[in-house]
Amino acid sequence: MQDTRARATDGVFDKTGTLSDGRPACVAVEVFDGLDADAAARIVAALEKDSGHPIAAAFAVAARADQQAQQVETVTGRGVQGRLAGVHWYLGRADFAAGREDDGFLWLGDGQRGVARFSLRERPREDAASALRELRAQGLQVHLASGDGAEAVQRLADTLRITQAHARQTPEDKLALVRGLQAQGRIVAMV
Repeated sequence: MQDTRARATDGVFDKTGTLSDGRPACVAVEVFDGLDADAAARIVAALEKDSGHPIAAAFAVAARADQQAQQVETVTGRGVQGRLAGVHWYLGRADFAAGREDDGFLWLGDGQRGVARFSLRERPREDAASALRELRAQGLQVHLASGDGAEAVQRLADTLRITQAHARQTPEDKLALVRGLQAQGRIVAMV
């Protein structure tokens, strides 16, 4: 029996750590309601400290040993929430953390209003462009499916010449994308 990977027609890739270097950097911070940027970064660092998510690395420099978040919970596809110094914080999508329409940025807030908005950037992995070039030469259609906001996903898609990019994808959305391609008779490799 022939290896299914050799017969693949489509490759569906995640973004962070798969096609990107997995090291997002915070490139801009907007703060509201009197909170300063350093304080906002320290709150994010405390919430993300033990998450293992690549976002934690972008804020690790702001981490303080004396700031420990409590009751931290990850809400898949939306963000994290937890308590710090008696305040319940939400970090993630705007509709989760700041009570506003999702705009693709990372927000810190109380779930109803935002106190800080962060712009993160990632670079493509050094080998991403050449790997995708090789896959395309073998006839594969390349898709990008990421939980990140539309702007970040489109920026990486443009850089890597991926025409089929899907933003704000939950794990269930990614599975539905794969199953939809399979329903069309495609053989899909998910990376």
